[in-house]
Amino acid sequence: SMHQIMQTIGEAVIQTYEQRRLPYMAMCIADKSIYSMGQLMQFYMHQVCYVAQLLQINPLDQPEVTLYKDQVRKNLTHA
Repeated sequence: SMHQIMQTIGEAVIQTYEQRRLPYMAMCIADKSIYSMGQLMQFYMHQVCYVAQLLQINPLDQPEVTLYKDQVRKNLTHA
């Protein structure tokens, strides 16, 4: 089944990382509820902010995002 295939792939990835002594992180989610998915997304948002701070990057300053939004608005007005 697809579940078995995905589980086998996941196990193979972990085994390979362990054999090569590479760092990795595995997470188990209790369920597929909206609450659990929200917790996972919040975790990753925090992770991005912490890594950005370590790299001395402001994760909330997104000039390229603003540029493409402006371009989308321009394209939509001419469509």
